Amino acid sequence: MIHIITGLPGAGKTIAANIIKQELIDSLLINTDELRNFLYPKSEVGDFDPEQMNIVYNLLPQFALCIKKIQPYKHIVFDGTFRYKSQRLSIFDIMKNTSQPVSVIWIKADVNIICERVILRFNSGTHLLDYKSFKKVLYSYEPPEEAWIIENTGSIEDLTLKIKQYLEKIKIAYTYNKYESINYVKKLEKKGQTYENNTI
Repeated sequence: MIHIITGLPGAGKTIAANIIKQELIDSLLINTDELRNFLYPKSEVGDFDPEQMNIVYNLLPQFALCIKKIQPYKHIVFDGTFRYKSQRLSIFDIMKNTSQPVSVIWIKADVNIICERVILRFNSGTHLLDYKSFKKVLYSYEPPEEAWIIENTGSIEDLTLKIKQYLEKIKIAYTYNKYESINYVKKLEKKGQTYENNTI
């Protein structure tokens, strides 16, 4: 199964992605920042080149397919902003001819708290994204209409509990109707519909 973790920078996606990986047996975590740093190791602070990011996101679906052939992980977790709808749908398009269902998890948090985290991470040198670049992402982010929503309050214990609830719900959903569910989320997004009771 493919799990797409989306949300604004600083919302807690990477923490959530690591919790999901720990909870799932036989899983692989792919972080878009790490992949970008590998492809462009000389990138400077605040340098978020749109072309570089497009290349990274375009690589993700094919990268997942290659990994599946080399090492058939049961779960692949993508940790990235995925700010455009097209970036999420591209993974559905690649996976539609496989037996891999795809789920989108939107990690949300209070915008004021997110801004504080972004500034703190940038000033401490732990992240390349400066506040100016963050605002561009904030205003261009296309909220996923197809996602399971997890509200991050800042508590690791609370986030872990919500992720366990998500994993249980997604297990029931895809076990109940696995093959129809592969494209179900994609159809919802195209129609502009949302899941019922999908906030955790």
